[in-house]
Amino acid sequence: MGLQCDPYISTSLVNMYVKCGSLCNAVQVFNVTTQWGCLVQDITLWNSVLDGYFRYGVVDDGVVHFRRMGLMGVGLDAYTLTILVRSCWSNVVVGRQIHGYIVGNVFSGDPYLDSALVHMYVKCGRPMEAWKVFDQLEDKSNIVVWNVLINGFVKMDVDMGREVHCDAIKMGFEWDPYVRTSLLTMYGKCRLVKDSERVFDGLPHKEVALWNAMISAYINNNHVHEALSIYSQMRVDGFKSDSFTTSIILSASSIVGSHDFGRCIHVEVIKRPILSNTMIQSSLLTLYAKCGQTEDANLVFSSIEKKDVVAWGSMISAFCQNSKYEDAFSLLRKMMAEEVKADSTIMSSVIGAIGGLEYVKMAYGFHGLAIKNGTESDVFVGSALIDTYGKCGLPEDARCVFSHMQEKSLIAWNSMISCYSRNGLPELSISVFPQILEHGLIPNSVTLTNTLVAISSLTVLLKGKSVHGKKVRLEIQSDIQVENAAINMYIKCGCLNLQSFWLGEEGLMIYQSMRKHYEIEPMMEHCVNMVDLLGRAGRLSEALKFIQSMHIEPDHRVWLCLLCASRTHQNMLLGELAADKLLKMDIARGSNFVQLLNLYGEGELWEKVASLRVS
Repeated sequence: MGLQCDPYISTSLVNMYVKCGSLCNAVQVFNVTTQWGCLVQDITLWNSVLDGYFRYGVVDDGVVHFRRMGLMGVGLDAYTLTILVRSCWSNVVVGRQIHGYIVGNVFSGDPYLDSALVHMYVKCGRPMEAWKVFDQLEDKSNIVVWNVLINGFVKMDVDMGREVHCDAIKMGFEWDPYVRTSLLTMYGKCRLVKDSERVFDGLPHKEVALWNAMISAYINNNHVHEALSIYSQMRVDGFKSDSFTTSIILSASSIVGSHDFGRCIHVEVIKRPILSNTMIQSSLLTLYAKCGQTEDANLVFSSIEKKDVVAWGSMISAFCQNSKYEDAFSLLRKMMAEEVKADSTIMSSVIGAIGGLEYVKMAYGFHGLAIKNGTESDVFVGSALIDTYGKCGLPEDARCVFSHMQEKSLIAWNSMISCYSRNGLPELSISVFPQILEHGLIPNSVTLTNTLVAISSLTVLLKGKSVHGKKVRLEIQSDIQVENAAINMYIKCGCLNLQSFWLGEEGLMIYQSMRKHYEIEPMMEHCVNMVDLLGRAGRLSEALKFIQSMHIEPDHRVWLCLLCASRTHQNMLLGELAADKLLKMDIARGSNFVQLLNLYGEGELWEKVASLRVS
């Protein structure tokens, strides 16, 4: 077709052959292209072949190719040098020479080249030289460089630890219990659980400290069930746990929600009062709270004679986690009466409870208290304030809190995405996602789910594909919520084969088949989705009939869905009906006002807007 001189096609062909492992074909395409006199000076084409040579270990030919670049007057770029630096991961002498060339020709500042230099020194066992390169970087926001450096230091520590282990064996200290415990702890902190197990299993007579170290190694590396198992083995072997053992095993029980296991340990604590210290009692409170056993938690709390701020905080958090907000506020008042100052943990729990109730005045009050006691700057308190203002329909106040936060964690960014989405501002919600990446943070499943929900409401397929692509490239761990949000986004953006059925009809059939064919009782979430499906299709009267025929009492989400659909399709009558239901449920729900205000505003009913604002 005469396209052999097209720079994009030629380079793409070379890249394709290189990535498919066919280096000879890549070189053939390159030679033919350059022989025709085409693209002789095209650095991208030269780099593609150079990358192929070094990627497949054909170093001599790669060096010849590199020299040809100089002879042909092809100007090097940062990617050329990145390829060369990567080829020196086993030769620090050549690597230093290339590094000197980079500095002398002012190529520094490219994030990929900087990462390659740091990686080269790390691979060559020169961590301090890697640190010097990193320390001289003007822009340290590149998360890849941080990861390479951290991994390098960890590997250095591991190698040094293994050397010390060998020295301990040579010097006859292998059986010393303190040395064994230190070795086990070292391997555990370096995430080498198998090595920890070998150290543990190699000692026939084990002290409690060694059992504790092995339990800690399991818990710190997310092997919680193994931690519970080895604790049980410890008890079978006749060893008595100490306060540290009891505390960490209670934490393990909390993580997996093992209420029965924790209760057995509680019985042991009662039998041996020597174990009843504040740390263990707080661990018991946390366990019962996470298992939803607030009465048991309250009994433990009542038995504590000298309650410190940790104990108060654990009990308040227990009430908040189990939606017993009034009990939490009552306990907070008692705490303040005893002149115990609320810390950031207590403040974030209580502010989160206010968000659950959507009490606007109380939110402002506790925001003021957070400023007064100095906890406003805490990242968890700030995130709780953002979340609460979002639930109260006050996105501007949430944005103000966010902008004043000195340290913005991923939790805070996620709270802003959720806040904007909840308050009918999906465009702003979507705009937060790229900012997270720009600040060097890696999104998690919560970020992805909330962003995809916002994209679904606007049906912007390109943005949805972009977010989905970022998830794949960054290898972000997924969960069922992310997958559901992605499916929902693609469906609402029209990426679904609709040849054999219309979406609303099919949705209704699936809903009915849950009870009829699968004997699954639809939950409130299924009802909300049905109202949303019918509402988006403009079938508002059917949506209302569906609500009226529901087998369970509709909650605020159902009516809010109908209100949003009424706003979209300008059905004022149904919109006011839905809004009336919402306002009767809870006058303090700020997010309901937002949708109704928008409905009136878009219908230019300014008197009703003014009347609603006054109320």
